[in-house]
Amino acid sequence: MRVVITGISGLKKEKLFAKIFRLCNSKEKGDVDPDVSLDSTALKGACVDLTFDLEHEMCRSESFETPNYLDITEKGLLNAKNRTLDRIIKKSKEGKNAILGMHTVYYRRSSLFSVLDWSKLKEFQPDFFITLIDNVHSIKDRIYNNPNAGSVKYISLKDILWWREVEFLVTKEIAENMSEKRIPHYLIALDQAPTLIFQLMFESNKKKAYASYPVTTAKRDVKLFNETSEFLKKLKTHFMVFDPMAIGEKLLQDVLVENLKSAHPEHSLQVGEIEYELNDILPVISDINGQIISRDRRLVKQCDIVVAYRPALSPGAQYELECARNTGRVETFAVHPPEDPQSPFISELAETFSTVDRLLERLVEKGYVHKQP
Repeated sequence: MRVVITGISGLKKEKLFAKIFRLCNSKEKGDVDPDVSLDSTALKGACVDLTFDLEHEMCRSESFETPNYLDITEKGLLNAKNRTLDRIIKKSKEGKNAILGMHTVYYRRSSLFSVLDWSKLKEFQPDFFITLIDNVHSIKDRIYNNPNAGSVKYISLKDILWWREVEFLVTKEIAENMSEKRIPHYLIALDQAPTLIFQLMFESNKKKAYASYPVTTAKRDVKLFNETSEFLKKLKTHFMVFDPMAIGEKLLQDVLVENLKSAHPEHSLQVGEIEYELNDILPVISDINGQIISRDRRLVKQCDIVVAYRPALSPGAQYELECARNTGRVETFAVHPPEDPQSPFISELAETFSTVDRLLERLVEKGYVHKQP
């Protein structure tokens, strides 16, 4: 199994690799989502033999400094990357399962550029690609606190958002066009990464499920919040679950709105370890909202099924069901209790059930739910 993991700076990929290594090789489940039931047989047989960070390996072998290596010529950088990839590819043949982390896009002096030999990467023979993402403000925090970041530590939230977007799109193009046959490509939130990467590598028999539920309403309704939490827990027992709330950067909008509602709004806001001026946050609100929609659509498309909880309470959930139906491939199911507003559109978009348990009974009938050993 060969996996390529891409992502921008500020994701701490080496820490993720350590978590995956502890789970697969030492069987330590401290970094696994506690609601997820891992297959005990799969865990027993799991092993990751080698992990590589392309840029870190290149800087060590070529005696480059970070981020100054981005100032050499594109030809010089390409040659250095190819020499490093040659060594990684040779080393990777010593193990059965290997993970390669890398950038497909670089950010330098407010510009984005890509330097990569697709034919050389093809020699690594990836089984699938993953693009890692995280909250824009979390990435900003990590870059700002990285002593080796140089001038990049002052990157704006807006530039991070668009760097992240281009990283995904370039990886998608590589996955779809590097070989004659399209290579699978998954978008995964950093918070879910240790669990989902393990499942994609070693529990490929499980269905990939997108969990759709009324996020905004649940924030205001404790009972509904508890219901959706239980819904997610039951799904995670049986499926690889992609949870749209694993990215919570809408927090920036919520904090901004609460501040502007007050009688005397503050001119700056503390989010994480960084204090932002209002003018730092205002320009990215439309970007965050737009990327929520595009990200959810991408997550839906990479799944086998969409399972919606009480979609009548959420325009977003109805949109996600429609996106799934429009693929002609992703199956749709919904828990739609009789006390919710009844609409013919819900039953048109999904096979509906009055309770989560009845939904699971149906998924057992279809062979989508397997008993854990």
